[in-house]
Amino acid sequence: MAAGVRAPEAPRSATIDKFDEDFTGTHPRGHHPEDANGPPANQLRRDEIATVMRAAESGVKACGRAAGVDGSVFVGLVVQANGGVSAATVTGRLAGSPLAGCVEQTLKSVRFRPNAGMSLTYPFLFKAKGGTPDCGRVDATPKNVNAAAVQQLATPLNLCVGRRKPDLTVPLRLAVDGEGVIQAIEMEPLHAGTRAGRCVERVLSCLLGSVSDALPTKWEVGLNGQPGSPANLRPLP
Repeated sequence: MAAGVRAPEAPRSATIDKFDEDFTGTHPRGHHPEDANGPPANQLRRDEIATVMRAAESGVKACGRAAGVDGSVFVGLVVQANGGVSAATVTGRLAGSPLAGCVEQTLKSVRFRPNAGMSLTYPFLFKAKGGTPDCGRVDATPKNVNAAAVQQLATPLNLCVGRRKPDLTVPLRLAVDGEGVIQAIEMEPLHAGTRAGRCVERVLSCLLGSVSDALPTKWEVGLNGQPGSPANLRPLP
């Protein structure tokens, strides 16, 4: 394996930006989450929405790293009564872009508790040079990553191959120190320094500095080049 991207001394956690100012939502009876007249029965609270969206943030931010973009997007979500997301739509200048498709596909997989149903608009800010974020676990445990957290990056990873060269397989190894901290992402020499290889490193950079929670160290990333489709992430023996 050739040396790839390495962990910074102090990786920073990503955060949802300006949620309190930028959040908007509507509900079946026209109530805002903070309506003084009282919400409809079983309505999602603002803090519940923020918790679910923060758990999905690592995958959304990985879309931005794969596309190498700066700037903000607003995503309109339609939340069903069973907690599923029936629609996710990026608005603004990035609407219809590969980044938008990645963000939309990622957010369609989030799950809220059963509720009264609602539509909401949620902001995300992308910073191409904003430091290394923390992937976190799917249960939001900070600075720990497991295989389930890595699988959340499958859709962003598939942005790393163009339509002209589909079906690309990229093997890599996670270098873990004696305390279980992921220190580097090491690519096979064939892919080190290539466009796809650098993109895979960017997407997986949120693993750096995190503690491996029974996470396999050898992986194979299968890229298919289909818009909105997840990559095939497979641990190797």
